[in-house]
Amino acid sequence: MQVKIYEYTEVSPCGNYVTFYKTHLVRGLGGGCCWEIETEIPDYLNPVKGDLKGIIFISPEGKDGFTFDLSEILRCKNDKPFIEWCEYNGKPHYLYLPILSRIEESTAEYL
Repeated sequence: MQVKIYEYTEVSPCGNYVTFYKTHLVRGLGGGCCWEIETEIPDYLNPVKGDLKGIIFISPEGKDGFTFDLSEILRCKNDKPFIEWCEYNGKPHYLYLPILSRIEESTAEYL
């Protein structure tokens, strides 16, 4: 399933740049921009669109019954998007998401 996520970069208090990803576009009066990224969620994770157009993941094993919202498991590592989740027994899973397209998007709030 193809989905859109948004890449933001902020400056930390110590002056370093920090990249993070969100599942929705956040607008503000300060203006600025972010990157709209189109990526692919593998079918074996059983991605399903929720009522509010959020993406829900169903555990690939299907036996522990865990479901995850994409916003809960979306992370950034080496400036690349990936998802991270755990099984009931604590076994971690990591998966880098491919970047299919990247478009600059304004975050300015229009009044």
